[in-house]
This record gives sequence, structure tokens and C-alpha cells, in this order.
Amino acid sequence: MGEWHRYYEDKWAVLRADVRVRPLGFSDVPWPLFGIATGAADITPAQVLEFLCHPQRESVQGAGLAKAIRSEMLRWHPDKFNGKVLNLVMESDREAVKEAAGEVARILVQLTAEMQGR
Repeated sequence: MGEWHRYYEDKWAVLRADVRVRPLGFSDVPWPLFGIATGAADITPAQVLEFLCHPQRESVQGAGLAKAIRSEMLRWHPDKFNGKVLNLVMESDREAVKEAAGEVARILVQLTAEMQGR
């Protein structure tokens, strides 16, 4: 698995572990893209698709993109994300993180719709 994918999965493992972490800033959230996001504008459908479809990503190898997108939707669905992750974000970044997470969820819904339309 590539370095960014490993970083992404490791950060999610910490978030799922219910371990007390220091308050997260916007750039501490494991966004599904290569590089560091500094705002919602950094998160685009093309970047998310590139990250999710990368051949070195273990969840894509042998499983297919549709399964990988469904798995990501469980992370980024607003109810799940807001309940699990948003309360770990420092107050000053919370609204920006909520907006960007919503954008990720919208992109995933869009990708799912496009795949079903094929």
C-alpha cells in the first residue's frame, strides 16, 4: 500500500479506536486524497476518485471500486462522521471540517450514481 493510503488507514484506525486524541485540526482529518487538504476547496471529485481507485490501495485490490466506495460511505456519511469524528475536532475548525466531510459524502454519492448508471 502506498504511503498516503497507509497514513489514511492508520488515522482512521485511531479515530475508530475510541482512544482519546488531542483535538484535531482541519489538516489532521484523514481526507481521501493525496496530499494535505487545507479547506473544502481542496477536495474535488477527481482527487477523491484518484485516491480511491489507486491500484496500490488494498481495499480496491480484488474487491472493486463499488465496494471501496460503499466502505468509504460508512466513514463519511454525515450521521456517522458527525457523531464519531466531529466532536474530536477543535472548535475553531469544526464548521470547516463539517463542510468538507459533507463534500466528501456528496462526491461518494455522485460516484455511486455514476457507477450505477453505467
